[in-house]
Amino acid sequence: MTNKSSWIADISHDDTDNSLLVETTTGELYKHSDVPQTVATEFENAPSKGAYYNTKIRKQYACDIV
Repeated sequence: MTNKSSWIADISHDDTDNSLLVETTTGELYKHSDVPQTVATEFENAPSKGAYYNTKIRKQYACDIV
């Protein structure tokens, strides 16, 4: 992952089911459903991971804590 974040430790996208996994620095793992690859790529390249997550992902895609 490029551009370090104080809250997000890692980001990964699964092309088979379009899920986005967001691991936090505290060890929580959030799985968002139906996230397009383009959004995942923008997220990975965003200068502020937290800002991008809060405005483009958090309330836009269903989420489970796994």
